[in-house]
Amino acid sequence: MNQSKHLTVCKIQLLHDLITKFESLEFLPIDSNQLSEQLHQLGINIKYIGKICQMCQLQHIKDLCVCDMISRVCKKVLRNNVADLMKNLKYQLSQKLQSDQSNILEFSMIQELNTKDVQDIKIILELSSKLINESCLDFLNLLLGVGKESDIFWIQIIQKQIWYDYSYNLDVTSRYSIQYKGMLLYCLQQQCDISFTISPALINGMFKESFPLKEKPQFNVQSKAYQLNTSKIARKSKRRNIMNQEQLFQSIKWSLELCLIRKEGDEVFANLLCEESCENANKALCFTKPGHPSQIKPLLQIIQTNMDNLETALQYFEQILQILDSYFGSSHPYYFIIYSIFGHYLKESGYFNDTLNLYESALQCAIRLFQSHPCIADIYSDIGQLHFYKKDYDNASVNYNKAISIYEKCNQYQSFKYANILLLQGQLLYNQQQNEQASGQVETAIDILYQFEYSQTDLLIEAIKLLIQICISQNNQGKTNQLNLQLQLLQMRHSIMQ
Repeated sequence: MNQSKHLTVCKIQLLHDLITKFESLEFLPIDSNQLSEQLHQLGINIKYIGKICQMCQLQHIKDLCVCDMISRVCKKVLRNNVADLMKNLKYQLSQKLQSDQSNILEFSMIQELNTKDVQDIKIILELSSKLINESCLDFLNLLLGVGKESDIFWIQIIQKQIWYDYSYNLDVTSRYSIQYKGMLLYCLQQQCDISFTISPALINGMFKESFPLKEKPQFNVQSKAYQLNTSKIARKSKRRNIMNQEQLFQSIKWSLELCLIRKEGDEVFANLLCEESCENANKALCFTKPGHPSQIKPLLQIIQTNMDNLETALQYFEQILQILDSYFGSSHPYYFIIYSIFGHYLKESGYFNDTLNLYESALQCAIRLFQSHPCIADIYSDIGQLHFYKKDYDNASVNYNKAISIYEKCNQYQSFKYANILLLQGQLLYNQQQNEQASGQVETAIDILYQFEYSQTDLLIEAIKLLIQICISQNNQGKTNQLNLQLQLLQMRHSIMQ
């Protein structure tokens, strides 16, 4: 009894740890595969996604858990349907071999077969594939359509099975108002291993039309399906082409390397890297499904390398927003992340007014999703830096103070981001010749950054250099000498580590 209770407590703690990672945006899953992988990394069984959906307050995590539960239940139901279909097909074919009384057959296409055809493996494969794909089409239209039969299906099958498997009470009427339709369709593709085109027409017709899916889907039956071995039908291949995709994504440099190289004056190398990055990004797009968020990273890389042509960059930015709209709806952190990243690219290109508009949009998105969160402080920090570049020190100070207040409210006193905002405020105060206050902020930042000496060395060096400038302004020669020695030792250690 005690052991069982201990295990339950451990499970609850694991779930709380996972939800903490979700809330901090350390884990930001975008599809069914990523969700299951992150659960497995922490040793959490997929059966607990119903509990996660109940415990987590983040709407985008709730949406993904609901999609995952629906698609997993559909996989179970669909496989059972296919198994029954194949058993029935086996019986009908055996009857055809024994007798020519075709009136007993249920499948009209079997009536056209002769005894030789029934023994032909290729014909049987085509027949079974056709029957399965037709069954999948009916199933998906029942799932995604409207009408009395669809309502009964959701209540009697989907809702009951989700409760039985995940102890979660799904409100089936909520499907009429969901915004994450694209996410549900991709989850169905992943879990059920069905291929069909996810188009705007299909997304717009979901839960509005009786038959939103017009084309016949392809159910990926294994090559030995002609043996009618139902235990092996639709076995999922979870890691198809994963290695190729990972290698390509690793080669995509969508950080700030190009900007740094251009600033250092190595324009030739920057252009070569730009060309290589664009080529890798376009290759990566070929490995991703159109409209899936996995396309966002390569698209961001292409945007960065096209910032000299703002019109082209804006077209790719609009493409990213279309992916977000159709896949996630309006409740996902990716919105303010993308706004912030594109805003940074615009700022590097000198479009300060457009950057401010994007940062403001990012701020609105973040506040809509979180009442108080470090990501909101990050955006205030970005806005403050933009005003600082424009030498609008009053607005810079206002936004820096808001960022500091939120970091403190979120208990981020020992984070390097909190140290960075203190450093930024220290720089602002130094520019305003408020040396005493600037010195206090920078010293606090340095104390925090020493905890991250090996990961944030550049920021720590920058902080010490700023404090040296402040001490020189204060004519504090003794402290200046001490800081210079401290800086030399830090730079020496850093060069040895490199």
